[in-house]
Amino acid sequence: MASAPPARTAPPVAVTLDYAQATPALPPTHPLPTRDYQARTVWRCHRMDPATGLYRSTVFNSGGRGDARFSPIFDSTGAVIPTLYAATEARAAIAEVLLHDMPSPSTGAIFDATHAMLPSEGNMVSSVEVPALTLVPLTSFGLQAVGLTVPDLIGGNSVRYPHTRAWARWIHENMPSVQGLYWMSRRDDENGCMVLFGDRIPSGLTELTREPLRAYRLELFEALDAMGAVGI
Repeated sequence: MASAPPARTAPPVAVTLDYAQATPALPPTHPLPTRDYQARTVWRCHRMDPATGLYRSTVFNSGGRGDARFSPIFDSTGAVIPTLYAATEARAAIAEVLLHDMPSPSTGAIFDATHAMLPSEGNMVSSVEVPALTLVPLTSFGLQAVGLTVPDLIGGNSVRYPHTRAWARWIHENMPSVQGLYWMSRRDDENGCMVLFGDRIPSGLTELTREPLRAYRLELFEALDAMGAVGI
């Protein structure tokens, strides 16, 4: 009696799906718009290894690890496309990185701010100067141009990340003048977020300030209070 064929398994979380598996399907029916952004200061919430000083604010992630909305992504040869996330305000950067697992509804939820601010955790908040950039705006207007809405692409939790990474890969591969993506923060939608492609920014970025998270205690607790959560 022939043995049953092996069961199909899902791809690893960090793998970018083939374009044909992405929904909405790629490539889009209409051209994605681009927008030129002036040089400006943006904010990053990031971990810096307190023992080695690694993972500074201007270092693009080229390790191919993780499970984020638009990273890791790989080019057609399988090489990692280095990426870096930033936000237009410190509060949004903190919310995106530290508060992404808060429950919904979040009223009354407890967040251990004391632990997050421990020096051993290495949580830093940095301001970074970025040059003038050409980005794809994944905003209401930008997505309307191709017949989509924000929930079609930005909505959803980490289960959808392979799908959104497929879009990031397609944009990088088919729009060589584009240096990254811009969208409104899901957790602090009064402010914007961006992911930058490191291979498209040869001049690099400049760190302006870098301080421990405790220096931004006010911004952290402001975000928690806005969502009805409690920081301890």
